[in-house]
Amino acid sequence: MPHLCGAFFLDPMSINFLNFGRVFFLAAILLSIWAYYPGLGGGFIFDDVGNISENQHLKVESFSASDLWQASLSSHSGPLKRPISMFSFALNHIFTGMDPWWMKLTNLLIHLFNSLLLLLFCKQFFRRIAEITRLDTKYLPSIVAGIWLIHPINITSVSYIVQRMTSLSSTFVLLALYIYLKLRNEKPKAGKAYFLGAVMLGSWSLGILSKESALSFSIFLFAMEWLLYRFQSESASQKRFLTITWVLVALPWIVGLCYVAYKPSFLLGAYAYRDFTLSERLLTESRIVVDYMRLILVPDIRDMGLYNDDIILSTSMLSPPKTILAILTIFVLLVSAFRLRRKNVLFSLGIFWFFGGHILESTVHPLELMFIHRNYLPCLGIFMTLVGPSLLIIKEYRKILLGILLLVFTGYSFSTRLLSHHYSGDYSAMILEAMNHPKSVRANFSAGQVFKLYAMNIPAGKHRDENRKMALKHFKAIRALDSQAVTGEMGVLETYVQIGEAPPEGLIDELVTILPAGKIDISMVNIFKNYTACLDTENCVISHEELERIKDALLRNPEMEGYFKRSLLINYAKYLAETRENIDLAITTLLESTMAHPMLEDYMLLSTYYERGGYREQVIRTLDLLELQDQLGMFKKQITDTRSRMLNLN
Repeated sequence: MPHLCGAFFLDPMSINFLNFGRVFFLAAILLSIWAYYPGLGGGFIFDDVGNISENQHLKVESFSASDLWQASLSSHSGPLKRPISMFSFALNHIFTGMDPWWMKLTNLLIHLFNSLLLLLFCKQFFRRIAEITRLDTKYLPSIVAGIWLIHPINITSVSYIVQRMTSLSSTFVLLALYIYLKLRNEKPKAGKAYFLGAVMLGSWSLGILSKESALSFSIFLFAMEWLLYRFQSESASQKRFLTITWVLVALPWIVGLCYVAYKPSFLLGAYAYRDFTLSERLLTESRIVVDYMRLILVPDIRDMGLYNDDIILSTSMLSPPKTILAILTIFVLLVSAFRLRRKNVLFSLGIFWFFGGHILESTVHPLELMFIHRNYLPCLGIFMTLVGPSLLIIKEYRKILLGILLLVFTGYSFSTRLLSHHYSGDYSAMILEAMNHPKSVRANFSAGQVFKLYAMNIPAGKHRDENRKMALKHFKAIRALDSQAVTGEMGVLETYVQIGEAPPEGLIDELVTILPAGKIDISMVNIFKNYTACLDTENCVISHEELERIKDALLRNPEMEGYFKRSLLINYAKYLAETRENIDLAITTLLESTMAHPMLEDYMLLSTYYERGGYREQVIRTLDLLELQDQLGMFKKQITDTRSRMLNLN
């Protein structure tokens, strides 16, 4: 065959590359379905609860424009509320209700579709690589897209429901990247170029509205432009078009940097609610990003879960010593990538792609320190760095290379399958997290919650006692891991409350004593909500007076401010209104919550309680205030309906 250099197979007389590429990619799709399928079972976990399962605005039943608009704006994640992602969850609810299986299936379909977009992108990408390096790259699009599709680093973007935000935003980023490379490689006429450019920017905008991490598109684009095209153009009209595109792509970053310079608290204010400073975060992230590279190259499923709060903070370059090693590793890689930008463009682009993809979520922004879904697109950079050495040895050792490829591909598939099983049951992932991260406060708390639920749902007897014992064991371990954490003690009381057994004598007194000085997090608010739910039953093992003592102790904690205080008071107000039937005190509590951290839905609830109390004028004033602040019209329908009821009272 005259095109042997374009073939990649064990038997030189067998099928050509075209067939191999199709077979390889089809095998990747089938294997990924096999690997991810177990994870379609199980339920909502971690951030799924607040964003999806307990989000009442998301539970729409029809295609009403007002309902879908409200659902789309119902997330509190990110400054833009991620409406495209929330809209997709609302559609899930319309068709299949709040069934996590169908939501996870949707995630898997998005991931499979993304692999097709990646394949198209890789064909354009390696087409340009072949032009500037004169290397045969025909087989690489299918291999890179196939390995990315099955790699276990992407498990949480499929099996962790809320991280559809990551995969869906990547859908639009991949489409935008493909269009940009198509524009650069095929150089269409001005009319078509501007049309495709508008589609590219529109797709990017939808990505940003799915999750703000889509802003990384700018970094990927400029890295490719610098290293693959050198910012060169063949005509004045093309240069004008490209200049307009580059300015528009850079504009959000320029505006964002100017805004942060004008108002640093927008970015840095959230550090007040974190256990680390800006410098500690930057130092620690150097270790984490290097660890991401390790997990991409050699996946370790024990380190690829949800809970990473057991990470030791880097307080200096030498504490712990791995910090300086990580910083040096990053420095050497970046310097090498710069120096080799002409001799080994794939290596250079891969390094800049990987680290550039982590600029938003792994530098100064005070997010959680580590989540593996942050590698969904950045991991492509590591794959790029491996392509160069593969190209150098393909002609001499293609059989060996194919054997290594198949071995890696198989290993990744089984790793993804094993990880997927962690998400196959409602609670198995949480128990495994505690086993893999015994020093994680969050993992122990979640495992305690799991065993508590087991105990709640079985009759009294030996098995209930065993599960209660395990729940208490995990809750009590929390204080030993963090002397300021009090969620463990609250969890112990919650266990007795929800099982319906009287707590040990003195437990509530101890809890009231330590709460004012404890570390505050949202778990404490959720536990308090369960205390109030107990009091709505006939045989609750705590009294209304004891709940009041716990509430007062929490409010004496100086960290119980802002969103935490608001959430606590909202739960307490609902308890007063629904359980104690004290509307006036519920209204007073709601007013206090709006002073702590005003949120639009709280004004809607306040108007509801005013209406129940017969305070018509206060209802109208509250609706006027809500309408003034509801600039996006999220509560337009509720405001109109409530006003109509008020008018009918006349």
